[in-house]
Amino acid sequence: MIPVMEFRQFSEQQPAFRVLKPWWDVFTDYLSVIMLMIGVFGCTLQVMQDKIICLPQRISSGNTSDMEVKSLLHLQSNSSTVREMTGLKTDLDLQQYSFINQMCYEKALHWYAKYFPYLVLIHTLVFMVCSNFWFKFPGSSSKIEHFISMLGKCFDSPWTTRALSEVSGENPEEKDHKKSATRSNIAVPGEGNLEKTQSLRSIPEKIVVVDKPTASVLDKKEGEQAKALFEKEYSFEYVRQETGINDIPDVKNDFAFMLHMIDQYDPLYSKRFAVFLSEVSENKLKQLNLNHEWTAEKLRQRLQTNANNRLELQLFMLPGLPDTVFELTELQSLKLEIINNVTIPASISQLEDLQELSLYQCSLKLHTTATSFLKENLKVLRVKFDDNRELPHWMYGLRNLEELYLTGSLSPDASKNIVFESLRELKCLKTLSLKTHLTKIPQSIVDASSHLQRLYLHNDGTKLVMLNNLKKMSNLIELELVRCDLERIPHAIFSLTNLQELDLKENNLRSIEEIISFQHLRKLTCLKLWYNGIMYIPEHIKKLGSLERLYFSHNKIEILPSHLFLCNKLRYLDLSNNDIRFIPPEIGVLQSLQYFSVTCNKIENLPDELFFCKKLKTLKLGKNSLSILSPKISYLALLTYLELKCNHFELLPQELGCCRALKRSGLIVEETLFETLPSDVRDQMKAE
Repeated sequence: MIPVMEFRQFSEQQPAFRVLKPWWDVFTDYLSVIMLMIGVFGCTLQVMQDKIICLPQRISSGNTSDMEVKSLLHLQSNSSTVREMTGLKTDLDLQQYSFINQMCYEKALHWYAKYFPYLVLIHTLVFMVCSNFWFKFPGSSSKIEHFISMLGKCFDSPWTTRALSEVSGENPEEKDHKKSATRSNIAVPGEGNLEKTQSLRSIPEKIVVVDKPTASVLDKKEGEQAKALFEKEYSFEYVRQETGINDIPDVKNDFAFMLHMIDQYDPLYSKRFAVFLSEVSENKLKQLNLNHEWTAEKLRQRLQTNANNRLELQLFMLPGLPDTVFELTELQSLKLEIINNVTIPASISQLEDLQELSLYQCSLKLHTTATSFLKENLKVLRVKFDDNRELPHWMYGLRNLEELYLTGSLSPDASKNIVFESLRELKCLKTLSLKTHLTKIPQSIVDASSHLQRLYLHNDGTKLVMLNNLKKMSNLIELELVRCDLERIPHAIFSLTNLQELDLKENNLRSIEEIISFQHLRKLTCLKLWYNGIMYIPEHIKKLGSLERLYFSHNKIEILPSHLFLCNKLRYLDLSNNDIRFIPPEIGVLQSLQYFSVTCNKIENLPDELFFCKKLKTLKLGKNSLSILSPKISYLALLTYLELKCNHFELLPQELGCCRALKRSGLIVEETLFETLPSDVRDQMKAE
């Protein structure tokens, strides 16, 4: 126990600590002072003044001559008229009056009125005494002040300061400089069986030590006592056993020291504090509130169909995951954003249709049953993280996972990225998307290439080098290398004989002479070279006879080679946002063309052969220098979208009425220009 001598001088508490007093204790203090003032004032008046006077009154009776004396109480301040007595005034009369007055005070006046001032005074003194002794009066403020007083004495002690300095892991120069510091006569209570932990790190950098002429350094024994006292691990093992709450954490260092003092002061306090530290008790209350706020009906109203045609529920910035989510048995996709301390319970097994899970900056824990359920049912997993330590380790056990999308910061050095070591175990993984910063493709991804079909790398401007290991990924059918700072088309790509789609968006490509090597990729149908700095298109692009979609938008192309249109399987051709001035008439060869865009160029005329592409459904000609639209536009009977805005047209040909599939919403043109059409054509287009 803490010595009783430590609890003296209660009246010397610092004024700053008074803020810790609850309102009832503050009220008690003021009430004590008021009662004390009333008691002292009443006693003073009772002793110094006599306000009671009893006078005899003669009352004659018809039947008797005896005289009865009755006591009459009169205040000195009373102005009532008293009949003047006749006769001689002697000392005997005065004595009689005094006797009558005394008898009147003793018998006529109630005892409470006589002793009230004394009762108030005694009660006030008892009240004040009890309120200042914590072991007799259970006042919360006195306990708090006591505890702070003890801590203050410990912290202000020169011995404590020196002890903390000795064991806090300071530099040798600092220790040598402080060897003349003092120690006080305060003794350290024995701790016994204290677990050694790391040095205390919460000590302020500047420590004031009181120097004395007789000071000496701490000896070995005192240093060990100090180290043990401030590095003790305070364990709640006994509380965990009693309450059954197994997640109550143990504490160390200065926090442990504080709890040690609380435990000696009152073990009940430390036990209650242990339960307070438990996440279980705190989270249960939070979960109840969350379930009450987010009912199943409210969540069902938020269901939407996502891009993968799955019924999805999106929850954003909630304090937790409502249990009512698992009542939505029709749910197919669950998206959680910025939700901390998410625990997936075993009840997730009720969501039999759940196939997609998205975790954006969420810390997630899984129940054992939930882990087994996700291993069997989850097909798509999306994770967005700030640190690779936030990646869930259970994702490597999702044996039926088909698509994995990871977005976050990884080390640019692929050799340090150990997070991909277990990807080879995901035997069903077909699609892998990484939005991060890599300098080379991790070997673990290459090892998983035996079953990987789609690889998307968005590198956010970090230069991707050493791509030779791409040759081993022969099963890839789709490859995206976006913002990888590529200056040339990687030669390793030409070995991917099964490749069908290639996207090299937002790189630094200037020349694409290597495009001739794409002729070896017989299955390549989609080539995206958009958002680069390409100046021209090589003539040997004609060798890419299997191409169906070609993206050249947002480059610096000025001339279109006629050989481009020898890729007669093209269905989609995007040449927007370039410097093109002329469209070769060979474009008419593209009989399969359905989408053609030359928006944001410098084209002045359109070849009539363009309108021989009778399968065109989308034609974008906006933001050019066109002034005439050929009447042969009527050949495009399947046209549903025509963009003509921001050109130099003066009128539109009435032959637009032959494009029966073209409606007003699909005709992007100025309203004044639209009014140049005949009224019947306008009415036809407006009729949806």
